[in-house]
Amino acid sequence: MTGCMVRVALAVGALSSMGAALDNGLASSPPMGWSTWNTFARSINATIFYETMDAMVDNGMQAAGYEYINIDGGWWEGSDTGVVVRNATGYPLVHSEKFPDGLEPVIAALHAKGFKYGHYTDAGEKACNLDAPMSEGYEHQDA
Repeated sequence: MTGCMVRVALAVGALSSMGAALDNGLASSPPMGWSTWNTFARSINATIFYETMDAMVDNGMQAAGYEYINIDGGWWEGSDTGVVVRNATGYPLVHSEKFPDGLEPVIAALHAKGFKYGHYTDAGEKACNLDAPMSEGYEHQDA
């Protein structure tokens, strides 16, 4: 066997073992999910969330590998006024009109359907579109 053939054989062997090493069930597809922002911006509420999770099951998105449903801006009290309303210990309050029972039942319903929950906050002074205050000074509570 020539030196060139040996190098080719080693390279093929290395590539095939890499493929086998990666066939471990982890990240067999990229993490896939859906976020509320692009469709609803801050106009999100519990009803829309329940309807969305049902639609993602019914239209085959979940079967195709979508596993995350992420809530973006608009979930916190004051999100429509430019003021984050916080409780006595500094945690942001959930918007009481949009989520009258809080986020816990929404998250429980997501988990019951086999989805994972994602939650938006921003470590800066303003939200990413710069029109609402966010977590600066409250990073520990908001994380």
